[in-house]
Amino acid sequence: MATFMHAEDFDCKFSFVRYFAHCDGLVLAPTDTGIYLFNPATRETVTLPISIRHHEEVHCCCIGLGRDRSGEYKVARAFYRSWDPDTGMGTGMRMEVLTVSCNGGAAAWREIADDLPYPACNWRTAVTVNGFLFWRVAKHLPGLPPRGLIHLSLADETLGITTLPDSVDPVLPDAFALHGELCVTEVTDDETVTIWTLAVQEDGVQGQCWEQRCIVQLGGFFHPLAFLPGGRIMFKAGFDISIYSMATAKLTTVCQMDRLKYQGRRARAWKNLFIFNAHRYTESLVRITV
Repeated sequence: MATFMHAEDFDCKFSFVRYFAHCDGLVLAPTDTGIYLFNPATRETVTLPISIRHHEEVHCCCIGLGRDRSGEYKVARAFYRSWDPDTGMGTGMRMEVLTVSCNGGAAAWREIADDLPYPACNWRTAVTVNGFLFWRVAKHLPGLPPRGLIHLSLADETLGITTLPDSVDPVLPDAFALHGELCVTEVTDDETVTIWTLAVQEDGVQGQCWEQRCIVQLGGFFHPLAFLPGGRIMFKAGFDISIYSMATAKLTTVCQMDRLKYQGRRARAWKNLFIFNAHRYTESLVRITV
């Protein structure tokens, strides 16, 4: 049985929502019409200011949420300077940052000085690890794609590339944050997936090496959620939350989200479930204002 935390009725203000971002109990929900930040524990919800830099002809949803070393929470997102009317694609991708105030101060988007080393993959929410945000590089770039992920340091708001393991396909890396480490998956065949981990320090990833954490016999698309005691891994795949045993190579479904019942004033089930995101959640009392 799950525990109901918070609900918010947005009264049809958007038609779709992208993957959520989570940091220290704060949840970021990017949609096609706006960006919402909420804290399920305090039940606060704020709508982030509209940016004047986004080109009205093309929507960019490359976004992330994290906390820098000073304790400030920041939202970063990409935007296009212009668009190509022949292709309908955005051009001239740049990055802007908004600092979330926890004491009532006003907030505004500001463009960072650094240029993106490569365009980031649109419609992707960043992975946040220890003061850094990570995005996949956009596909279909001229020439060979870089063997790395784009990273943004929230402390000094500089951009760079984090190199991937040599064996990982630079076009198809799935990146995750697990227990304070950056993780990527490598599909070696239809039934074998390797999970690599990288320790991210506050001063960056320079000098750090990828570690081959584990190899699992598991086909299909999945999202690792947690390493569990006893050589087990929790995954999300479709509407299912499952646990994989390294010892037996057995996958056990522990929760079907479309059939989930949760605790509230009375036990009840989901109604009209459209989409769900699963994250390791840390409850906090962080206040949010913009």
